[in-house]
Amino acid sequence: MVVLDSHVHIHPAYDLTTFLCAASRNMATMAARAGGTTTQVLCLTESQGTDMFQELHRGAEREPLRAGTPWTFRAVDELTLAATDPGGAELILIAGRQVVSRDNLEVLAVGTRESFTDRTATTRDTIAAVSKSGAIAILPWGAGKWLSRRGQVVNEAILSDPSEHLFLGDSGGRPIGSRPPGQFALAASRGVRVLRGSDPLPFRREQTRAGRFGDLVQVDLDQDYSTPVLLQALRDPDIRIDPCGRADGLSRYLVNQCAMQLRKRLGGG
Repeated sequence: MVVLDSHVHIHPAYDLTTFLCAASRNMATMAARAGGTTTQVLCLTESQGTDMFQELHRGAEREPLRAGTPWTFRAVDELTLAATDPGGAELILIAGRQVVSRDNLEVLAVGTRESFTDRTATTRDTIAAVSKSGAIAILPWGAGKWLSRRGQVVNEAILSDPSEHLFLGDSGGRPIGSRPPGQFALAASRGVRVLRGSDPLPFRREQTRAGRFGDLVQVDLDQDYSTPVLLQALRDPDIRIDPCGRADGLSRYLVNQCAMQLRKRLGGG
C-alpha cells in the first residue's frame, strides 16, 4: 500500500525540517485508515527556476546527506530520494515538474527530471511532451482556472487524450464540501482518473500542509521504491486508488485566495 500526495511544493519560505516532519505526520494519519504497511510518497511538482530535488539528489548520490536537517537523504535512483528521520520513519520523494502552458493552465509532470519551459506550448502539446518524457501528466484543479475558455481547454484534453496519458488533479485547497467541478464527471465517463494532492502555497504557514490530502494506492513497491513501478501502477485501470485526507475549510480557502491575489499584485507570481 502506498499513501501518495501527488502535488507537492517545497517553497523557499519553508524550513525543510519542519516541512518533512509535518509531511510524515500527516501521511501517517492518512495511512492509519489503511490498516496495513504503507509507503509514504511525496511527488514534487517544482516550478521553473526551482529544483530542490536536484539539490538534494546531487548531494546524496555518493553517500547519505543531511543538508542541515536531522533527516538523512539517500539517492535511490535518478528519480527517487529516500528521506529518513532520526527515528527511522521514511518518506519517498519523487522528482517532478510543474509547467504552465500557453493557455495559462498548469500541467504536472510526475516522475521526470526533464526541464520544460513555461508558456511556450498549448496545454495539449504540454501534456504530450510530459508523456513523452515518461512522466504522468496531471491537469490540477485551481481556483477559477477551469472556467470559461480555460475550462473548455480542459474539457477538450479530457475528450481527446488517451486515459493512460492524462490524469486530473484534485487539490487540498479546494474547500471541503464544495461542488466538484464538472470536469471530474466528464473524466470519469472517459476513464480518466483523478489523483489528489495537497498543493501547499508559497507562504510559511503552509509548510505543514504536505501529506494532508492524497490517495491510497493498492500497489507494493519493491525494496528500492521503484518510481517506474509506481507510475505503471497509476496508469493501470485495475489498480485501486482511494481518496484520503482532508481538504481545507472555506475560511482557510478564502484567506489563501486573498493572499495569493495580493502576492500577484506585488509581483510575487
